[in-house]
Amino acid sequence: MNTTFITGLLSIAGIIAAAPVMGVWAQEDPAMMEDRMGDTMMSVTGTVQIGGLFPLTGELASIGAELRVAAELAVEDFNAYLTEQEAGWQIELVVEDTGAAPVQALEKLQSLYAKGISLVVGPATSGNLGHIKGYADANNILLVSASSTAPNLAISGDNVYRLAPSDDHQGVAMATILNLDGITGLVPMWRGDSYGDGLRDVATMTFEEDGGEVHPGVRYAPNTPDFGLEVALLNEYVGEIVMEHGIENVAVYVVSFEEGERIIESAQEYDLLKQVRWYGGEALTRANYLAGDSALSEFATLTGFTAMDVVPGDKAERVSDHINEVTGSFQTAFVYPQYDSVWVLGKSIMAAQSTDAEAVKAVLSDVAASYTGGALSSTRLDVYGDLDLANYQVWTVVDNAWARDGIYAAAKNILTAAEQPVGEVEIGSLYPLTGRQDATGYHTRDATQLGADHFNAFLDSINAGWNMKLVSEDTATSPTVALEKATTLHARNIDIIIGPRISSTSEQVKSYADINDMMLISCCSTAPRLAIPDDSLFRMVPDDFNQGTAVGKLLESEGIEYVVPIWLGDTYGDGLHDASKANFESRGYAFDAGVRFNPEALEFGSEVSILNDLVQNAIETYGRDKVAVFLIAFGQSILILQNAGDYDALDDVQWFIAETLTKKSDVLNDPITRDFVTKPNVGYTGVQVAESGNDIHGIVESYFVETIGEKPITLVYHAYDAAWLVGLSILQSGSTDAAAIKSIFPQVASQYVGAIGSTTMNEAGDLDKADYTIWSIVDGEWTAIGKYLHLDDSIVVTESDASPGSG
Repeated sequence: MNTTFITGLLSIAGIIAAAPVMGVWAQEDPAMMEDRMGDTMMSVTGTVQIGGLFPLTGELASIGAELRVAAELAVEDFNAYLTEQEAGWQIELVVEDTGAAPVQALEKLQSLYAKGISLVVGPATSGNLGHIKGYADANNILLVSASSTAPNLAISGDNVYRLAPSDDHQGVAMATILNLDGITGLVPMWRGDSYGDGLRDVATMTFEEDGGEVHPGVRYAPNTPDFGLEVALLNEYVGEIVMEHGIENVAVYVVSFEEGERIIESAQEYDLLKQVRWYGGEALTRANYLAGDSALSEFATLTGFTAMDVVPGDKAERVSDHINEVTGSFQTAFVYPQYDSVWVLGKSIMAAQSTDAEAVKAVLSDVAASYTGGALSSTRLDVYGDLDLANYQVWTVVDNAWARDGIYAAAKNILTAAEQPVGEVEIGSLYPLTGRQDATGYHTRDATQLGADHFNAFLDSINAGWNMKLVSEDTATSPTVALEKATTLHARNIDIIIGPRISSTSEQVKSYADINDMMLISCCSTAPRLAIPDDSLFRMVPDDFNQGTAVGKLLESEGIEYVVPIWLGDTYGDGLHDASKANFESRGYAFDAGVRFNPEALEFGSEVSILNDLVQNAIETYGRDKVAVFLIAFGQSILILQNAGDYDALDDVQWFIAETLTKKSDVLNDPITRDFVTKPNVGYTGVQVAESGNDIHGIVESYFVETIGEKPITLVYHAYDAAWLVGLSILQSGSTDAAAIKSIFPQVASQYVGAIGSTTMNEAGDLDKADYTIWSIVDGEWTAIGKYLHLDDSIVVTESDASPGSG
């Protein structure tokens, strides 16, 4: 769905930018914030009064009572903190009753302002907040609401902050849940005010964008005393939608406050309304009247009544236990942001060295971003001053009791499994940290670790209760060693392994993994013969049938008619050679028998001499401009190129290279090879899978530029995303069993958007079709000169219309 790609991409970039990664903080360190506040405490003295606007009478009185108790508990705890810090001042909460009435809310705010109070927590509802915000803005009164969520109040730069997320987030979350549950037809029933209209609009619009059908539904006046007529209409409308979609695919979506109880009392009189699914806004989540021995719990169980609330944090249990102790019930999760709103406001006073609203406003967003350990998992605010990332617990009534169904994670637009692992989950990591692949091995290993670090920050943001730990082993660029290391990991009950990196080691380990029900996720293996459905190996890159096609088209576009290959004689080299040969010949051109070399060779004089003879013969037949060398190698390329410089024929033709050599800096760092590859006719051109260039790609690139001093090889982005896909598969399945992860992995990959963009896989478990960027050395630097597009087998030139070998 569109929201997966857009919301997921932007939101996760925000999380990983704010998370501690490799020892670097993007936000101010909480300890530094604490020190800065500690230096300011003596600037505020005595008793600081803050206002509290709660609906203590009227239709929301029971919820208002809980909000008040949560705020009073926060004042008690914060004052204890101030005493411990020897701050020399305390907070006093001055409570006013809004009656859930906009006019009364304004009167009470004016009363607080007349007492000299310009810092206020509340009011509770969007209707009240919308009515009083003009007065607050005009008189420099700062409002921090814990439960207003109407999208139309998300206004940058005003005097309103909300520790509840805008319903733009909840609406998207609800649409996702509806889709996951197979709902295709929806009938909404909602209160006609800013809260109800806003949430209904976002949820239904998103649901329609994702392919669902929404009936106009039933909009009712908030002060409706009896819902007999409205529910009768609802029953009629549900019948109409059921005729089109079938009863199992239809749901009711009700957005209400406490009047939801009366709506459902009327609804249980209709058999049809008991047969469709029901979903509710967050104000109905864990409502007491829908569970236990209540008269409506049977209806809620029959309809699988589902609703959501914001994921809580460390102090949530303390807050909810206190609410139960004082009020005898717990009805709303808004007590969590209510508790934290007092702490954020109090710490902002400390940071500002002032109780002036303008001074407090200037620091509040920074304080909210650094505040940890509260009743919410995070209080970081967006540009509108609302809670930034809205992660929701999803609750469903099962057997007359509310049961948590999972967590909706906004950053990835997914629903987690209800049951999750606990503590550290060990995942294997197999990369060549010694041997001829050591440099790229370290880079891809570090990218996988970076992905794990960012994924763990994401887990913290949803309070998942577990984290991923990579257990790294060195394959030493040896298939035999790779198998030994995989055996070691299996003996430790680590059966999910990110790696091996290259095709020869992947092939060696794969049979063992198949037999022992393990799972391998390779960032970089591309050999076509490893493209096998339903085996243990998944690959984050397309197989080399794709690269071979791109190479064939590139050769054709450059006017090449005869290719002399020199290639690595192993699983990878043979696979790419065969794929490129088959494609080029299918286009009507010729591929020489060429030179196949031993992967363990340390000297290439004889191989390059033979290559020269083959090229010389081809030039005599076809002409130099129709002949090219195709080099497939790893680190051996330096020795091959050093020898090639001794032969005139070899620098008289174009050279094309495998993606393993494309963009490598070593060829330019060595003076002998640099002299050869920059000669006018050589060109030295290759392809690599096109990079996404999205926000996450930029974050990964920036990390490597900072740590290694240059842009990384393309495959680090694939290694980074491998960690995310493993983690998300565990999160969505709730299992660490390799078989369970293998079964869900392709589905997770089809929904994920990461550093490489889309990660949709084919039937063999490899990255699906991809475009390739064409790279050539131009003026002594690697330069992108075009792109191969797989959809129409075409080359798009982006640099100039000059061929790579023309100088």
